[in-house]
Amino acid sequence: MTDFAFIPTQEQIENSNIHAFMQKHKIKTLQDLSKKAKNDINWYWNAVDEDIGITWFQKYSKVSDFSQGNAWPNWFVDGKTNIFSSSVEKFANLTPNKVAYYFVSEDGKKNKITYKELEINVNKLANGLKNLGVKKGDVVAIYMPMILEAIIAIMACAKIG
Repeated sequence: MTDFAFIPTQEQIENSNIHAFMQKHKIKTLQDLSKKAKNDINWYWNAVDEDIGITWFQKYSKVSDFSQGNAWPNWFVDGKTNIFSSSVEKFANLTPNKVAYYFVSEDGKKNKITYKELEINVNKLANGLKNLGVKKGDVVAIYMPMILEAIIAIMACAKIG
């Protein structure tokens, strides 16, 4: 092991998403944020949801439900969303030409894909999988190396549900 630790510059801190989040909520230190999040998890996760802009098909009625005990929480109760909508589709509409992923394969081959290209490829594969009979709730095994197509396959399955 090494004692290496990344210490951000003041400029990196001031340009970070967490700094903007803390400023928005008038929180001065990471310790204060940690304490507030621990003491009011419903406030914290609702604020995080609003900050990152999750796309909800149906907004949740409450952030958390621990009525079954701490080991079995329910999060974002009654909410309906899909990771594809919030992580690809939204950005394909907002910033279609922005690079969604950069890839460097084990053999050094470099590749990249924009949000719009990713959306198109995910939609093609999702439709192909549906035509093969894959439906919401099915278990799909993806056995691929970490290549661009693996991300497309994961997102296609997520889109289907």
